[in-house]
Amino acid sequence: MKVLFVSDYKYEVRDGLFEAINLLKYDRFNIGSNTPNFASYDFILGHGAFGSRVDLLLQTLPNKKGLCIAGNVWKQGNSAYDVLFYETEWVKDFLNLQGNLVHAFGINTKLFNNTDPTLYRYRSIDYLSVGAFASWKNHEKIINKKGNRVCIGEIQKDNKEESMGIIQTLLSQGVGVIPQVDSESLARYYQSAKTVYIPANIYGGGERALLEARSCGCLIEIENDNEKLKELLDTPIWDEKYYALQLFQGIKTYGL
Repeated sequence: MKVLFVSDYKYEVRDGLFEAINLLKYDRFNIGSNTPNFASYDFILGHGAFGSRVDLLLQTLPNKKGLCIAGNVWKQGNSAYDVLFYETEWVKDFLNLQGNLVHAFGINTKLFNNTDPTLYRYRSIDYLSVGAFASWKNHEKIINKKGNRVCIGEIQKDNKEESMGIIQTLLSQGVGVIPQVDSESLARYYQSAKTVYIPANIYGGGERALLEARSCGCLIEIENDNEKLKELLDTPIWDEKYYALQLFQGIKTYGL
């Protein structure tokens, strides 16, 4: 079966999905690059939220197809897909999904790992928060924490003013701010952090960061009202091999 993976990455991230697609050796198409011949593929696998550019594109294609649900979850819809891949039980229940459903999630454990747990006491960052400088990430709550506090994230291209306001607030309170970094550097920051703090609301993501931080030996702190992330405090730390296997099995079962 010839499979095409469709994404809308703003920059290359060596996350669990990236590594899973590498393991599966699927062709890739990132929206904005040269459009492939979709008719030459037996199955199209997209990654994005309902209503995203990936979803809107895949809705128009007659191919067998599936969607790895990611991003904002307030838009719903699934009728066009032969299979839906979900990250957490919370998302599956929140979206009230029906049809063919397969759990598929994992992180790049080749990068994100706890290389030497005995060095934990030498970690220099007391609290680390990761994610876009956006209102739903609630980065400002890290101001209330004690010690060396650091936030790493992307400046929103479509709402730069909001991002810069959040950054100025953090800097004014002594919080270190680091613009978006590559995956290798992010792993090193996790490995230098004692606690990863994820104050995002339910629309603010954080699933991947939570598992990456756990894999790097960090303590995890989330806000009590974030039901979406609670289950990931106790799940296995799924890796890229699990991610690839679930995608492969889901496509094999429902994509033929």
